[in-house]
Amino acid sequence: MTLHCKRTAAVLLALVMMLAFVQSVALASVGPDEEIDMITNILLEGCAEVNEKIGEYATLSLVDQEYDTWDILVSIEQTGKPGRDVYYDIIQTLIDRLNAHSGELMSIAPRNDPTAAITLNGSEVSGIQIVDFVNALGLKNAEGNPFTPDTPIGDLVGQRFIAVINARSGAEYYWVVRFVGAEA
Repeated sequence: MTLHCKRTAAVLLALVMMLAFVQSVALASVGPDEEIDMITNILLEGCAEVNEKIGEYATLSLVDQEYDTWDILVSIEQTGKPGRDVYYDIIQTLIDRLNAHSGELMSIAPRNDPTAAITLNGSEVSGIQIVDFVNALGLKNAEGNPFTPDTPIGDLVGQRFIAVINARSGAEYYWVVRFVGAEA
């Protein structure tokens, strides 16, 4: 092998090694701080988008965040509004926001029923998935029966649920959602 061929081979080998290193860095998962910042931004953007849709009958806000747990408040203004509005205006909007980050996030599930998880793979979530998700949250109407699309959202006041967000890194993050009356 000539000296020129050896140099060319060495340069090619160095180039391949450098490209492999750059690719491995690019594919490395984000760290916990970056995941927390991302989820916080998703939630803040989601709250703003949701509030544009529901501002006349409820308000969604981030109350507190402590490492892997976010406390979210849904303040209900119009207690007679049917539950289907919450299903689609709040849940669908937040899932769409999470789904936009499906490269980093895997799923969101009710803490008390992981089988109702919604996979975050970038595809559209069906209405049936949202209804199953909401049913698995364990929310009740005023009589103690399962919350339905026709249940007035005022029946949610005083209730709460926890949703678990699973990241591709293997970490779990928690959204604790509480429902209060507007006067609270």
